[in-house]
Amino acid sequence: MSLYIITEPEYEETLWATRLYTLINELKLKRIQYNRIKKISDIRKREPSVVIAVGSSYGWTSAIIKECNEAHIPVIISSSKFGTVTEGSYSCVSSDWQDVAMTLNRYLSCYNKSKIALYGVNHNSDADLNLVEVFYSLIHFQPQDIPYVFENEGSLADCYERLKKDLPHYDAIICVNDYVALYLIDRLKQEDEKALERLFIISFNNFILSQIHSPSVTSFSEDGESVAKALIGIYQLLLKSIDFTSVHVQIRQKLHIRQSTQYRPLPEDIKLQPEDGEPIPFSHITGKKDYFESGEITQYNRLESMLEHCDKLDIFILLKLLHSHSYESIANDVFASVGTVKYRLRKMMQQSAAASRTDLMDLLRTHVNEKNLQDYYQTLRDMDTAF
Repeated sequence: MSLYIITEPEYEETLWATRLYTLINELKLKRIQYNRIKKISDIRKREPSVVIAVGSSYGWTSAIIKECNEAHIPVIISSSKFGTVTEGSYSCVSSDWQDVAMTLNRYLSCYNKSKIALYGVNHNSDADLNLVEVFYSLIHFQPQDIPYVFENEGSLADCYERLKKDLPHYDAIICVNDYVALYLIDRLKQEDEKALERLFIISFNNFILSQIHSPSVTSFSEDGESVAKALIGIYQLLLKSIDFTSVHVQIRQKLHIRQSTQYRPLPEDIKLQPEDGEPIPFSHITGKKDYFESGEITQYNRLESMLEHCDKLDIFILLKLLHSHSYESIANDVFASVGTVKYRLRKMMQQSAAASRTDLMDLLRTHVNEKNLQDYYQTLRDMDTAF
């Protein structure tokens, strides 16, 4: 039975495509043959096949499931939540959002954070809408006379202005992703540092920039390798028996606790169940544009794109440049040529779209905490030692 992988075109150009690349690496490690296709009709006829579909939008995922069902081809989707697509037969690997709700409830309740806002919701994102469902299970105790879901309607600046009006009412803000959290934190650093000290800010994705930002961001993330292994495991089950018609695997998300929640630990011994919330009023989530259309997150995207490609030598060079070390000094420290140091710097400038070395250093000084960057460098060194 042949394996085919199809991806949503827009998905491959985003940082969320890590899930796809991890899957491909895992297939190569297991020496499983696969074919990349752009449309279901590319599959050779009369050949038993399985399709793994990787994307993020409801419309694209629904269309792929429908095409595969019509062609009698088993399909496995990588989705933010099982059941998002209500029609058709499919297998699925998704995040365990019930576990996320329980973790949030346990964490926020322990520190008496009961006035919660959900910030930056993008109507075009399935993950955001699933997070809305989680959120509604947490806010049964909130007053109804103030807004608590803030949609991003194409401008994070406008979204922030709406939140700012009621900011004193909240003691915790859940951001739909790290870019939204980084923007919120940077605005608060400029305008209301006391609020930044008072609030718990929690996000999703656990980008590298979130780990080294000033302050660093408490963030949920799923393990990409676990997702890849689950997708491959379902494929192997389907190979063994035609009796497996649909398999669903949920992946737990881990909460990485950092400065945006004052490093307060997660109380593992407190078991609180989220109460059932009211039905989700999806009609109230009326965002019109994808926030990627906004230039407000460009600087974060530039830095994250660069950091995703940096090894420990690149990070070491950045640390030295932040202290204005010369190329010659850095080259001596790393036992490399000056040309190698300059080449790596040019590469990082291209990846971050920095116009100059000064531009790149300004970008880092604005958003990166040097100690956090040093800790990240040590983590990369430790990983090399482990292997």
